[in-house]
Amino acid sequence: MDAKDFRQHIRSYSSALAFTSMGANLDTNVAQPGNYTYRLCAELYHRMGSLLPQPGEVRKFAQLYISDPHAELDGRMGNFGGLNRDTMQSLQTMLHACNPYAIIYQMAAERLQGPPIELSLHLVNDRRTNLRCYNAPTVDEVGALMVGGDVDEVDTRDIVVRSTNGYFQCVSPLHSAYMPLHYVLFFPDGRNGWHDDIP
Repeated sequence: MDAKDFRQHIRSYSSALAFTSMGANLDTNVAQPGNYTYRLCAELYHRMGSLLPQPGEVRKFAQLYISDPHAELDGRMGNFGGLNRDTMQSLQTMLHACNPYAIIYQMAAERLQGPPIELSLHLVNDRRTNLRCYNAPTVDEVGALMVGGDVDEVDTRDIVVRSTNGYFQCVSPLHSAYMPLHYVLFFPDGRNGWHDDIP
């Protein structure tokens, strides 16, 4: 029964576990009642918010990974109702064990529990360590820095997430983490998506 439910709602489970949200400029002029057609203006993009929500807001997407597991599960179930709690618990546990981005966010949560600091998480786009595309990645292959303050030299394609900044940033489609951060169930071990350094 759980497998059937998972297959039936796989898009919702995937969205609930994503680190990034999807955005687009929609033109709904072509939509009719009962017609689910819409037109995109410009491009489809992925966005990432701050590590912590603004005061009074609920945690969403990557912000849920910086919670204790029970609060994380409750947040996912609250944001995406109608999903099987046991299935979501199993998927969440699996990601905490094998997804390097989930592990990095857990480390950021530990840093944020100490004295108040402005923490920046930099997901570095340089993947020259191992470009063999069929090797199983290790946590060491995901480039991330956590710093207490700003770093001046940042590649424009790096993802820089601050503790609280109040705005979303668009994730570059050229970043090797673009796909693993959004399509988490397709890339549960955090392996590279497409990037411009593929030989």
